Amino acid sequence: MPNRERLVITVGLTLTGLGLTFFIADPATVWLLALVLVGTVCVGTDGIVRSHPKIHLHSLGYTLTFSILPALLTLAAALFLRLIVYAGIHWLIGGLALTGFLLAAVIVGEYTTVDWRSRYYSLARLTLSVACYIAAFTLYIVIYNQKVRSIQSATAVWLISSLLALELFRETEAEAARTWLYAAVVGLVVGEMTWGLNQWPISGPAGGAFLLLAFYVATGMVQNVFAGRLTHRMLFEFGAVAAIGFAFLFFMSHFWVR
Repeated sequence: MPNRERLVITVGLTLTGLGLTFFIADPATVWLLALVLVGTVCVGTDGIVRSHPKIHLHSLGYTLTFSILPALLTLAAALFLRLIVYAGIHWLIGGLALTGFLLAAVIVGEYTTVDWRSRYYSLARLTLSVACYIAAFTLYIVIYNQKVRSIQSATAVWLISSLLALELFRETEAEAARTWLYAAVVGLVVGEMTWGLNQWPISGPAGGAFLLLAFYVATGMVQNVFAGRLTHRMLFEFGAVAAIGFAFLFFMSHFWVR
């Protein structure tokens, strides 16, 4: 089957399933359907990626990471769209359209980055990076909005942050072990921050914004470590961005209290 057909089928089935979740009242059933959709996206993405003529140059463990971002993007859409469904049908339609566009772009980006010498590699990496931060922010909002126990929310944030960091750090297969280690550390940092935020009565978007800034700063520093560009000046710049960002979010949090 041509990749174009695989892509249309994968995205089409996902959007159909996401649309069906709005007619289901039982949360457990919604979760089950969301997991089925995640599995569908993983299978579809894997089939497309493995059709690349240079996929044989990579190990099985490495190629499995190509399905992480499409899977988490699908999960984010399934959970977040239910939060905005009451805002109106136009929000729902817009959300589904945006999800379809992002999911298609991400799957194509995953395929393109199989070969780092591709002329579109840089554009594909940029697309995947932006999608990573969108998925992270969306999932952070959903998790923080639940106001569950810290052991649950922090663990979920740690797992999601680690997996998304893997996508951001995936550059060369030779550094796979180091990549997994740094991704886990980034996830731990953001997860630990969740414990503190849970004691603060702010809204889901505010909590998501704080976690996203922490994720952005942490992943940015690690990416520069991998590239060998982390200098004292760059550390100061990251520190300044973090300080200004957190100060701004702290000021705005007075208007975001639940």
